[in-house]
Amino acid sequence: PNSPSLWQRRGPPSRQDLSDEPVKESERMVVSEIKRLQKQFRIATEKRKSYSTNLRQQIQAQEKEIESLTQEQREMSLTIGQIMSPRNKMLDDRNRREARYLLQTRYQYESLIRERKALLAVLDNQVRASGLFPAESFNRNLSPIPASSFLHPSPQASVHFNTILAKNKKLREEIESLQIRKAVLDNFYFKLQTKLDQQKRRMNAAVEQTTQAYEQRSEVRARIAAMSERHRKDTAQYHIEMQEQERILARETKLKAFILAKFTDRSELEEQAKKERDLKAAQRAKKSQGECFETREVAYKRLLELTEDGNVDQLLNSFTEKEQKSFACFLYASELNDDMEKMQRMGASHSLSWDVSTVQTGTGQHWGCGESRELV
Repeated sequence: PNSPSLWQRRGPPSRQDLSDEPVKESERMVVSEIKRLQKQFRIATEKRKSYSTNLRQQIQAQEKEIESLTQEQREMSLTIGQIMSPRNKMLDDRNRREARYLLQTRYQYESLIRERKALLAVLDNQVRASGLFPAESFNRNLSPIPASSFLHPSPQASVHFNTILAKNKKLREEIESLQIRKAVLDNFYFKLQTKLDQQKRRMNAAVEQTTQAYEQRSEVRARIAAMSERHRKDTAQYHIEMQEQERILARETKLKAFILAKFTDRSELEEQAKKERDLKAAQRAKKSQGECFETREVAYKRLLELTEDGNVDQLLNSFTEKEQKSFACFLYASELNDDMEKMQRMGASHSLSWDVSTVQTGTGQHWGCGESRELV
């Protein structure tokens, strides 16, 4: 027989090109999808890092503010302790006792001065009653008594007059000394009164400052409690978000590994499909040329060599199942692409506030669909 032509050996090229075109297109789509997912994954990772950095800075600022408020509280407590110290209380009590003693001494001297003045009045009345001096002589506005009236007094009157003069002189000296002492005591009393007023003002200011310090301490405690509560909530929210980001990262890593595994299986399937296409092309060429039964038997043996257990139908069925799984993987990648676009729009509008429930539900459904499609 004549040797087959080149066209008969290779078979019609148009059908092979048509069958390879969807496979290459799907490969390009899967590769582009993997690149796009990797890019989105890197963007999400950078956003998570920036968010974690900002949150950590906020927590540090809150800790610094809590520390400053605690320092202010310690300073206020120290001031209150100094104001209410036993030494200051003892000093105030001593000043109070000294002022009370000086007031009592002043009252005693004033009563003594009144007694001396009453005694002088009694002595003046006695002098008037003696008749030695006329009543007009006690009026200072009148002219003095002439000295001639005192030239020849009686001896008894002279003795009585001298006694009265000596007593009057003594009383006047005592009055002058008492007045001097009174002036000194008045000056000392004025100083003590001024000091007491200053001490009262200081005590009032200290009481007012203490009241303000207590109020400020209460406010500071409330602010510290609020800041601590806010810090605790922010820390808990930070840990929750970090766990959620880690969970999303782990899920994306698993998804990436799954797609790469499927892509690797796809490459192996393509190689096997290419071998089978070559075998089918050889079979068609042999059939078109009318080869003998021995040649077909050789081809069949070659197919049996490709199989593991010698079942050609099982080889064909496994090839069909792998093709269906590859098609299901392609559909799953398309659905995942749509979900990632939705998540990207949601992240842009809510500042990386991912809708965890929607992502979990959608991902669970997609995984369920992928598994069901793999089982088909």
